[in-house]
Amino acid sequence: MDSLQIEGINKELAKFETVRGILGLAVVDENGLTILSHLPRSFDERKFGAIAATIVGAMETATFPFNENLMNLMIEFKDSQIIIMSSKTNIVLVVLMEIEIDLGFMLLQAEEILNNITNILKG
Repeated sequence: MDSLQIEGINKELAKFETVRGILGLAVVDENGLTILSHLPRSFDERKFGAIAATIVGAMETATFPFNENLMNLMIEFKDSQIIIMSSKTNIVLVVLMEIEIDLGFMLLQAEEILNNITNILKG
């Protein structure tokens, strides 16, 4: 990945970070390697990326009989939630956010950001 791609991804993540309620973001490849992240300091970005990719892989295996592409996963905790959104190019966007957030708006924003990142990586 070249410096222009990294800069482009950083700009996309920065746009998303301005949305109220976003706690952190990560772009991960299908193997769980973190491409770029803007996560709180308390998070180990390598573990976070690996867990996100593992979750996507497990859900793709579990939903295989439906013969559909997995679009996104949502995990809700007591005080926060995570959206894990995968693309057809095997890039995963992970969004950590507050529990009380406009989820419909977040999904639309995440989809747009993931599409933009995918286009940046296609070069």
